[in-house]
Amino acid sequence: MKYLKILYFFYFSLCLTSHASVQVSKYSWYDSSSNKYMSLSEGISSLPDKGIFILGESHYQKSIMDAQGDFIEKLVTAKKRQGDFCVGWEFLNFTDQKQIESKFTLYKTGQLGLEELFKEFFPSRSIEHEVYAPLFQMAKKYQGTVLGTNAPRLWKRVIINEGFSTLSQDRIPRLMQRGSDNYYERFLEAMGGHADLSVIEKYFMAQSYTDATMAQSLIDLSNAQVKIMITGHFHSDFGHGLPSYLEKGTNKNIELIRFVDFKNIPEEERDSILKEHPKYGQRAAYFLIINKNAQ
Repeated sequence: MKYLKILYFFYFSLCLTSHASVQVSKYSWYDSSSNKYMSLSEGISSLPDKGIFILGESHYQKSIMDAQGDFIEKLVTAKKRQGDFCVGWEFLNFTDQKQIESKFTLYKTGQLGLEELFKEFFPSRSIEHEVYAPLFQMAKKYQGTVLGTNAPRLWKRVIINEGFSTLSQDRIPRLMQRGSDNYYERFLEAMGGHADLSVIEKYFMAQSYTDATMAQSLIDLSNAQVKIMITGHFHSDFGHGLPSYLEKGTNKNIELIRFVDFKNIPEEERDSILKEHPKYGQRAAYFLIINKNAQ
Protein backbone atom coordinates (compact mmCIF):
# COMPACT_ATOMS: atom_id res chain seq x y z
CA MET A 1 0.00 0.00 0.00
CA LYS A 2 2.85 2.32 0.88
CA TYR A 3 4.48 1.75 -2.53
CA LEU A 4 1.19 2.32 -4.31
CA LYS A 5 0.90 5.70 -2.61
CA ILE A 6 4.43 6.61 -3.69
CA LEU A 7 3.74 5.55 -7.27
CA TYR A 8 0.51 7.54 -7.26
CA PHE A 9 2.33 10.60 -5.94
CA PHE A 10 4.95 10.46 -8.70
CA TYR A 11 2.28 9.84 -11.35
CA PHE A 12 0.25 12.81 -10.11
CA SER A 13 3.36 15.02 -10.01
CA LEU A 14 4.27 13.99 -13.55
CA CYS A 15 0.77 14.90 -14.77
CA LEU A 16 1.02 18.32 -13.16
CA THR A 17 4.48 18.89 -14.61
CA SER A 18 3.34 17.84 -18.07
CA HIS A 19 0.30 20.11 -17.89
CA ALA A 20 2.44 23.05 -16.79
CA SER A 21 4.85 22.40 -19.64
CA VAL A 22 2.02 22.49 -22.14
CA GLN A 23 0.84 25.81 -20.73
CA VAL A 24 4.32 27.33 -20.79
CA SER A 25 5.04 26.20 -24.36
CA LYS A 26 1.71 27.43 -25.68
CA TYR A 27 3.27 30.78 -26.63
CA SER A 28 6.53 31.68 -28.33
CA TRP A 29 7.99 35.16 -28.50
CA TYR A 30 9.92 36.12 -31.61
CA ASP A 31 12.26 39.11 -31.71
CA SER A 32 12.54 40.41 -35.28
CA SER A 33 15.78 42.31 -34.70
CA SER A 34 17.69 39.29 -33.40
CA ASN A 35 15.68 36.57 -35.20
CA LYS A 36 15.46 34.72 -31.90
CA TYR A 37 12.67 32.82 -30.21
CA MET A 38 12.16 33.03 -26.47
CA SER A 39 9.50 32.52 -23.82
CA LEU A 40 6.72 35.05 -23.31
CA SER A 41 8.17 36.01 -19.93
CA GLU A 42 11.60 36.62 -21.48
CA GLY A 43 10.03 38.67 -24.24
CA ILE A 44 8.12 40.85 -21.81
CA SER A 45 11.26 41.35 -19.72
CA SER A 46 12.93 42.88 -22.80
CA LEU A 47 10.17 45.48 -23.19
CA PRO A 48 10.38 48.97 -21.64
CA ASP A 49 8.63 49.61 -18.32
CA LYS A 50 6.29 52.16 -19.86
CA GLY A 51 5.03 53.30 -23.22
CA ILE A 52 2.48 52.36 -25.87
CA PHE A 53 2.12 48.70 -26.79
CA ILE A 54 0.23 48.04 -30.02
CA LEU A 55 -1.18 44.52 -30.28
CA GLY A 56 -1.89 43.80 -33.95
CA GLU A 57 -4.46 41.04 -34.27
CA SER A 58 -6.65 39.01 -36.58
CA HIS A 59 -10.15 39.82 -35.38
CA TYR A 60 -12.42 37.37 -33.53
CA GLN A 61 -9.89 34.54 -33.11
CA LYS A 62 -10.42 33.26 -29.58
CA SER A 63 -6.88 31.94 -29.24
CA ILE A 64 -5.54 35.41 -30.03
CA MET A 65 -7.90 37.15 -27.64
CA ASP A 66 -6.89 34.72 -24.88
CA ALA A 67 -3.22 35.40 -25.66
CA GLN A 68 -3.84 39.14 -25.47
CA GLY A 69 -5.33 38.69 -22.02
CA ASP A 70 -2.32 36.66 -20.90
CA PHE A 71 0.03 39.26 -22.35
CA ILE A 72 -1.73 42.11 -20.56
CA GLU A 73 -1.58 40.25 -17.26
CA LYS A 74 2.11 39.41 -17.57
CA LEU A 75 3.07 42.89 -18.82
CA VAL A 76 1.20 44.77 -16.10
CA THR A 77 2.50 42.56 -13.28
CA ALA A 78 6.07 42.38 -14.60
CA LYS A 79 6.27 46.17 -14.97
CA LYS A 80 4.35 46.75 -11.72
CA ARG A 81 1.72 48.90 -13.44
CA GLN A 82 -1.39 47.75 -11.59
CA GLY A 83 -3.77 50.71 -11.59
CA ASP A 84 -1.56 52.56 -14.07
CA PHE A 85 -2.51 51.14 -17.46
CA CYS A 86 -5.27 51.40 -20.02
CA VAL A 87 -6.58 49.18 -22.79
CA GLY A 88 -7.63 50.97 -25.97
CA TRP A 89 -9.88 49.07 -28.36
CA GLU A 90 -10.57 49.67 -32.02
CA PHE A 91 -14.17 48.45 -31.69
CA LEU A 92 -15.25 51.20 -29.27
CA ASN A 93 -15.63 54.88 -30.19
CA PHE A 94 -14.01 57.76 -28.34
CA THR A 95 -17.32 59.66 -28.55
CA ASP A 96 -18.81 57.06 -26.17
CA GLN A 97 -16.03 57.31 -23.58
CA LYS A 98 -18.23 58.54 -20.72
CA GLN A 99 -20.65 55.67 -21.28
CA ILE A 100 -17.76 53.21 -21.55
CA GLU A 101 -16.35 54.38 -18.22
CA SER A 102 -19.76 54.20 -16.58
CA LYS A 103 -20.55 50.69 -17.80
CA PHE A 104 -17.06 49.41 -17.05
CA THR A 105 -17.35 50.74 -13.49
CA LEU A 106 -20.57 48.77 -13.07
CA TYR A 107 -18.76 45.67 -14.33
CA LYS A 108 -15.79 46.23 -11.98
CA THR A 109 -18.08 46.60 -8.98
CA GLY A 110 -20.06 43.47 -9.81
CA GLN A 111 -23.25 45.29 -10.78
CA LEU A 112 -22.96 44.16 -14.39
CA GLY A 113 -21.82 40.82 -15.79
CA LEU A 114 -19.63 40.39 -18.84
CA GLU A 115 -22.53 39.29 -21.03
CA GLU A 116 -24.53 42.33 -19.97
CA LEU A 117 -21.51 44.57 -20.57
CA PHE A 118 -21.14 43.37 -24.15
CA LYS A 119 -24.87 43.79 -24.72
CA GLU A 120 -24.53 47.40 -23.61
CA PHE A 121 -21.69 48.00 -26.08
CA PHE A 122 -23.02 45.88 -28.97
CA PRO A 123 -26.81 45.46 -28.58
CA SER A 124 -27.29 43.39 -31.75
CA ARG A 125 -23.88 41.68 -31.96
CA SER A 126 -22.84 41.04 -28.38
CA ILE A 127 -22.20 37.28 -28.66
CA GLU A 128 -19.53 37.52 -31.38
CA HIS A 129 -17.65 40.14 -29.35
CA GLU A 130 -17.56 38.03 -26.18
CA VAL A 131 -14.28 36.46 -27.34
CA TYR A 132 -12.74 39.76 -26.24
CA ALA A 133 -13.71 39.09 -22.63
CA PRO A 134 -10.04 38.64 -21.50
CA LEU A 135 -9.33 42.31 -22.22
CA PHE A 136 -12.02 43.43 -19.80
CA GLN A 137 -11.22 40.74 -17.25
CA MET A 138 -7.57 41.82 -17.06
CA ALA A 139 -8.48 45.52 -16.95
CA LYS A 140 -10.80 44.75 -14.04
CA LYS A 141 -8.38 42.43 -12.24
CA TYR A 142 -5.48 44.88 -12.31
CA GLN A 143 -7.41 48.16 -11.94
CA GLY A 144 -6.91 49.39 -15.50
CA THR A 145 -9.21 51.49 -17.66
CA VAL A 146 -10.79 50.84 -21.05
CA LEU A 147 -10.71 53.41 -23.85
CA GLY A 148 -12.85 53.87 -26.92
CA THR A 149 -10.52 55.07 -29.65
CA ASN A 150 -12.33 54.92 -32.98
CA ALA A 151 -14.60 57.41 -34.73
CA PRO A 152 -18.30 56.69 -35.37
CA ARG A 153 -19.03 54.86 -38.63
CA LEU A 154 -21.39 57.64 -39.68
CA TRP A 155 -18.48 60.08 -39.74
CA LYS A 156 -16.37 57.73 -41.86
CA ARG A 157 -19.31 57.12 -44.16
CA VAL A 158 -19.28 60.84 -44.98
CA ILE A 159 -15.68 60.48 -46.16
CA ILE A 160 -16.48 57.42 -48.28
CA ASN A 161 -19.65 58.79 -49.82
CA GLU A 162 -18.87 62.47 -50.19
CA GLY A 163 -15.12 62.86 -49.77
CA PHE A 164 -12.87 63.91 -46.89
CA SER A 165 -13.25 67.63 -47.60
CA THR A 166 -16.93 67.45 -46.65
CA LEU A 167 -16.25 66.23 -43.12
CA SER A 168 -16.90 68.80 -40.42
CA GLN A 169 -13.68 70.44 -39.20
CA ASP A 170 -14.48 69.74 -35.56
CA ARG A 171 -14.41 66.00 -36.33
CA ILE A 172 -10.92 65.99 -37.84
CA PRO A 173 -8.13 64.94 -35.43
CA ARG A 174 -5.11 67.22 -35.22
CA LEU A 175 -2.85 64.33 -36.30
CA MET A 176 -4.80 63.78 -39.52
CA GLN A 177 -2.97 63.52 -42.80
CA ARG A 178 -3.14 61.08 -45.69
CA GLY A 179 -1.36 57.81 -45.03
CA SER A 180 2.04 57.13 -46.59
CA ASP A 181 2.56 55.95 -50.16
CA ASN A 182 3.66 52.51 -48.95
CA TYR A 183 0.53 52.23 -46.83
CA TYR A 184 -1.59 53.20 -49.83
CA GLU A 185 0.20 50.60 -51.96
CA ARG A 186 -0.65 47.88 -49.45
CA PHE A 187 -4.21 49.17 -49.20
CA LEU A 188 -4.60 49.16 -52.98
CA GLU A 189 -3.39 45.56 -53.11
CA ALA A 190 -5.78 44.54 -50.33
CA MET A 191 -8.69 46.09 -52.24
CA GLY A 192 -7.78 43.84 -55.14
CA GLY A 193 -8.50 46.39 -57.87
CA HIS A 194 -12.24 45.96 -57.38
CA ALA A 195 -13.06 49.65 -57.51
CA ASP A 196 -12.25 52.83 -59.37
CA LEU A 197 -9.14 54.62 -58.05
CA SER A 198 -11.18 57.66 -57.05
CA VAL A 199 -13.38 55.42 -54.91
CA ILE A 200 -10.37 53.63 -53.42
CA GLU A 201 -8.90 57.02 -52.53
CA LYS A 202 -11.97 57.85 -50.45
CA TYR A 203 -11.73 54.53 -48.65
CA PHE A 204 -8.03 55.10 -48.02
CA MET A 205 -8.74 58.52 -46.56
CA ALA A 206 -11.29 56.89 -44.27
CA GLN A 207 -8.62 54.34 -43.29
CA SER A 208 -6.11 57.12 -42.59
CA TYR A 209 -8.78 59.00 -40.62
CA THR A 210 -9.40 55.90 -38.49
CA ASP A 211 -5.70 55.53 -37.71
CA ALA A 212 -5.26 59.21 -36.86
CA THR A 213 -8.35 59.17 -34.64
CA MET A 214 -7.26 56.06 -32.75
CA ALA A 215 -3.80 57.54 -32.21
CA GLN A 216 -5.14 60.85 -30.91
CA SER A 217 -7.66 59.11 -28.63
CA LEU A 218 -4.94 56.93 -27.14
CA ILE A 219 -2.77 59.97 -26.48
CA ASP A 220 -5.49 62.26 -25.13
CA LEU A 221 -7.84 60.06 -23.12
CA SER A 222 -5.42 58.57 -20.61
CA ASN A 223 -2.31 59.56 -18.66
CA ALA A 224 -1.45 55.95 -17.80
CA GLN A 225 2.21 54.98 -18.03
CA VAL A 226 1.32 51.79 -19.92
CA LYS A 227 -1.10 52.07 -22.83
CA ILE A 228 -2.15 48.90 -24.63
CA MET A 229 -3.90 49.22 -27.97
CA ILE A 230 -5.90 46.39 -29.56
CA THR A 231 -6.30 46.79 -33.31
CA GLY A 232 -6.47 44.84 -36.54
CA HIS A 233 -2.96 44.10 -37.77
CA PHE A 234 -3.42 45.90 -41.11
CA HIS A 235 -3.62 49.14 -39.10
CA SER A 236 -0.19 48.46 -37.59
CA ASP A 237 1.84 46.14 -39.85
CA PHE A 238 5.19 47.56 -40.98
CA GLY A 239 4.64 50.60 -38.76
CA HIS A 240 2.19 52.02 -41.28
CA GLY A 241 -1.11 53.50 -40.15
CA LEU A 242 -1.62 53.79 -36.40
CA PRO A 243 2.05 53.61 -35.30
CA SER A 244 3.05 56.36 -37.75
CA TYR A 245 0.46 58.75 -36.29
CA LEU A 246 1.50 57.91 -32.74
CA GLU A 247 5.11 58.71 -33.63
CA LYS A 248 3.98 62.14 -34.80
CA GLY A 249 1.89 62.80 -31.70
CA THR A 250 3.99 61.53 -28.80
CA ASN A 251 7.58 60.89 -27.73
CA LYS A 252 6.63 57.79 -25.72
CA ASN A 253 8.10 54.39 -26.50
CA ILE A 254 5.98 52.64 -29.12
CA GLU A 255 6.24 48.85 -29.26
CA LEU A 256 4.61 46.91 -32.09
CA ILE A 257 3.63 43.31 -31.33
CA ARG A 258 1.89 41.10 -33.87
CA PHE A 259 -0.23 38.23 -32.54
CA VAL A 260 -0.48 35.16 -34.78
CA ASP A 261 -1.86 31.65 -34.32
CA PHE A 262 0.13 29.29 -36.53
CA LYS A 263 -2.64 26.74 -36.26
CA ASN A 264 -4.68 28.97 -38.58
CA ILE A 265 -1.83 29.67 -41.00
CA PRO A 266 -0.49 27.17 -43.59
CA GLU A 267 3.08 26.08 -42.81
CA GLU A 268 4.39 27.43 -46.12
CA GLU A 269 3.16 30.95 -45.23
CA ARG A 270 4.56 31.19 -41.71
CA ASP A 271 8.11 32.15 -42.60
CA SER A 272 6.91 34.93 -44.89
CA ILE A 273 5.03 36.54 -41.99
CA LEU A 274 8.14 36.64 -39.83
CA LYS A 275 10.55 37.44 -42.66
CA GLU A 276 11.50 41.03 -43.43
CA HIS A 277 9.69 42.41 -46.46
CA PRO A 278 12.14 43.65 -49.13
CA LYS A 279 10.34 47.00 -49.43
CA TYR A 280 8.38 47.55 -46.20
CA GLY A 281 10.72 45.98 -43.66
CA GLN A 282 9.55 44.02 -40.62
CA ARG A 283 5.84 43.66 -39.96
CA ALA A 284 6.45 44.12 -36.25
CA ALA A 285 9.29 44.39 -33.77
CA TYR A 286 7.94 41.35 -31.95
CA PHE A 287 5.59 38.45 -32.59
CA LEU A 288 3.61 36.54 -30.01
CA ILE A 289 3.11 33.18 -31.69
CA ILE A 290 0.43 30.75 -30.58
CA ASN A 291 0.82 27.06 -31.48
CA LYS A 292 4.24 27.60 -33.05
CA ASN A 293 4.69 23.91 -33.88
CA ALA A 294 1.16 23.24 -35.10
CA GLN A 295 0.99 20.79 -38.00
